[in-house]
Amino acid sequence: MLDKRETPNLPKLRSKRIQLRPIERLDEERLWMILSDYPAVHSASTNKNPSFYQSKKILKQILNRDEDHHLHFGICLGETHDLIGLVSLQNWSKSQSVATLGYILDRLYWGRGLATEAVELLINYGFRELGLTRIEGRCSEDNIASERVMVKNGFTHDRIHPARYGSDRSTVKINIYSLCYINEI
Repeated sequence: MLDKRETPNLPKLRSKRIQLRPIERLDEERLWMILSDYPAVHSASTNKNPSFYQSKKILKQILNRDEDHHLHFGICLGETHDLIGLVSLQNWSKSQSVATLGYILDRLYWGRGLATEAVELLINYGFRELGLTRIEGRCSEDNIASERVMVKNGFTHDRIHPARYGSDRSTVKINIYSLCYINEI
């Protein structure tokens, strides 16, 4: 589990085009715009019927750091402070050195490789600084773009997991990918 005392000191992580920074209370409105955009949430969630309530709950958890086993970074363009997305390590088990990858990007920025860059920054931080040995990513079978983000970052397909969602309890196939850290000395 992430020690809450560690979260205020999250670093800013940078690439040529983006930076990852800690989420702040000032981000609430912008974050809500992203989390309430149905197509964006639909693509980022393995739940095929994301609800307003679920988005509000996620926003509250991020802002209050209610879940001490999640680590969230805002995605910003260049040196701006403007939030365009979110990337996170979820279900972090410090004792097992594993976490689950999550990301969502404002639809205006889709198709530019920005999610791929954000994931690369976060997995490098997770492996090198947090001591993770395995990161898992998930997406629904119809989310080809999310699969590409993971594959471009070295993730390999592990398995397919059926999940039931929605009022009709329909089955959605979830593709599960993983990336393991190998410390070559």
